Amino acid sequence: MTNWRYGDIVMADLDLSKGHEQIKRRPVLVVSNDDFNKNCSLTICAAISHGRGDFELHLPFKPAPSDHIEGGCVDGLVQIEQIRALDLSARNPEKIGRLADTDLDKITGMIIACFIQPNMMVIPDYG
Repeated sequence: MTNWRYGDIVMADLDLSKGHEQIKRRPVLVVSNDDFNKNCSLTICAAISHGRGDFELHLPFKPAPSDHIEGGCVDGLVQIEQIRALDLSARNPEKIGRLADTDLDKITGMIIACFIQPNMMVIPDYG
């Protein structure tokens, strides 16, 4: 069980990573929903970066206010291709902000689009 909430921006240590995975200490966006987070020791996150603004899987978001970041806000691009399940408690976590709902909707839509086939039906309540 984790205390992280959908939409939280958390600073986390991403080392040890391999290949093209994001490394070092950086912000990540919690993209797993609150029920998942309450029932699992892992949290699904997407890395936030400032590189490759021209890549269609890197989505910009409105700067999120933060008292923990120099400049007073978190900005950048959510890297949809860099989602992964993390044990944030083992990665020196610090909540530094929260994304706006309009940006979360856009990001969640893109993540879902990466996993469904054109003929699949998405059912909002799995009971």
